[in-house]
Amino acid sequence: MAEDFNGSWHTGVEFDRDTRRWRAYVAEPDSPQREYADGDFDTRANAAVAASNLLTRLRGEDVVSKGEEGLPRI
Repeated sequence: MAEDFNGSWHTGVEFDRDTRRWRAYVAEPDSPQREYADGDFDTRANAAVAASNLLTRLRGEDVVSKGEEGLPRI
């Protein structure tokens, strides 16, 4: 994957029908390549947060924890 995660990269989630769990990823539009977050998740919402956190980290930024001040997650 390209090193510039500040462009048009987006977050996403997908459901695995075999495991009945959600996976989180970031991807560049119009590209089949994806960078996945570690693990899988019980809910779509938790996977979406993990995808946002992954993109934040890939951009070299600190993930803001609940209750901390800072820019909102993407």
